[in-house]
Amino acid sequence: TRTSYSIAHPDAPISSSGLDKVYTEDLRLLSSGAFAHLAAFLNSIENGAPWPAQMLHAKATFLSKDPDKLEDPLQYRVLAIMPIIYRRWATLRLQQLEAWVLEWADPGMYAGIPGRGADDAWYETALEVEFAQLTNTAVLGGAVDIWKCFDQVPRPKLYSVLLAAGFPRGVLRAYMAFQESVEYRNA
Repeated sequence: TRTSYSIAHPDAPISSSGLDKVYTEDLRLLSSGAFAHLAAFLNSIENGAPWPAQMLHAKATFLSKDPDKLEDPLQYRVLAIMPIIYRRWATLRLQQLEAWVLEWADPGMYAGIPGRGADDAWYETALEVEFAQLTNTAVLGGAVDIWKCFDQVPRPKLYSVLLAAGFPRGVLRAYMAFQESVEYRNA
């Protein structure tokens, strides 16, 4: 499936700009001819063309986890804000890969699964705990938080797993090229 005009879908969420100061709303101003050029540009990247250097800058924004520990750098969550065109391309591709994701999705997974998220996880867990209390059944639970994972994803392993799992090569090529070249700027 090729990138189409839906990269600027009217329902696309309004979000923060990257360092290039391009916003979701800005994409809505483009003509259909401009979208055809943008689609051709993104398709060429999936076919092996490099990402333009101007797009390879992301904003690293630091969000405090604890307002009482603002002086502790380990108490911040790093949020990477990519250029909007990259984010819209990635969102579109993820939507197009929904059937592939559902092939390996597990009922216990809540992140990255179409139609599932954190709200589903806590709601289902709350229901299970409430049912256990009503039936006088013991409850045991666990949670995992990958600490400081922002820059610790072993990308070569991730790429190998994605390829072995049938991830489309062109999309993976574009994703790898971006991830291996992007530079982060503190905000």
